Amino acid sequence: RISPVPQIHMLPDGKINIFSRNSEDNSTKYPDIAALMPRAIKPHVKSIIIDSEAVAVDLKTGDILPFQVLSTRKRKDASVDDIGVKVCIYAFDLLYLNGESFLQRPLGERREALHGA
Repeated sequence: RISPVPQIHMLPDGKINIFSRNSEDNSTKYPDIAALMPRAIKPHVKSIIIDSEAVAVDLKTGDILPFQVLSTRKRKDASVDDIGVKVCIYAFDLLYLNGESFLQRPLGERREALHGA
């Protein structure tokens, strides 16, 4: 099963915010995702909002772990050094890129732009 981490926002100042489906700010629950985002996107990207899912993963085998494993992560104020459950993000839709909304664009166009970001 997947986690409720559908939106990752990177602002023009580089700040990363992570929101649940219910618009709950989960940024302090996922500092590892926030720390990796700047390296995961291409240099031309100044701001972006993506829809994604997070899954717990075993780094040694690459296996996706049960949702129950992900649910054991600390809910607030986690530090990157204290995280025992590693996650993998699957980005599947682009909502916003460099000041431009992609919400009204066809899915194929959004996915292509996401791949280029």
